[in-house]
Amino acid sequence: MEIELAKKTIGRVRQTQRAKRALDKVIIWGAIFLSLVIIIIAAANLLVNRENQVLDSKIQSLKKQIEAKSKIESQQVYLNSKLTAFGGLIKTHELHQAIAETIFSLIPDGTSLKGFEVTETGVISLAGSVPSWGLFSRLLTNLEQPSRPLTVAQSKIMQINFTADGQVDFDLELTLKI
Repeated sequence: MEIELAKKTIGRVRQTQRAKRALDKVIIWGAIFLSLVIIIIAAANLLVNRENQVLDSKIQSLKKQIEAKSKIESQQVYLNSKLTAFGGLIKTHELHQAIAETIFSLIPDGTSLKGFEVTETGVISLAGSVPSWGLFSRLLTNLEQPSRPLTVAQSKIMQINFTADGQVDFDLELTLKI
């Protein structure tokens, strides 16, 4: 009786070789798949890096443009501040012009002004003389009536002097409605 051990061994060796070949195929295909994944990841990384470089160059270009325009911006800010100050100056000038027009519209012809002062609080001190009591009376009437462009809110007679020749010297304080 012969035992065929070689047949069993050969069968096992063949089976083992088939398993090794299958394992080798799985390993090779796995390595190919992993290689493809790595290649795809590397390509995506290269694309992202390229986009980053393009964006960096755009950012640098925009920074240069902003720096070039910063001088213009500082000039604009300077001019805006000057225009604001000039606007305030014009409003002040218009107010002073309106005050002068109002005061001179109140004074009748023949009045001689000796002093005209506007204090910081807005009180107007007016000193002068008129040749007669009638003109002084007309001045007082004008103070009570509405005038343009501003109206008198309050008036005080600070001093009145009558001279021997009929002239009336006066000191008035006026406050205007602005």
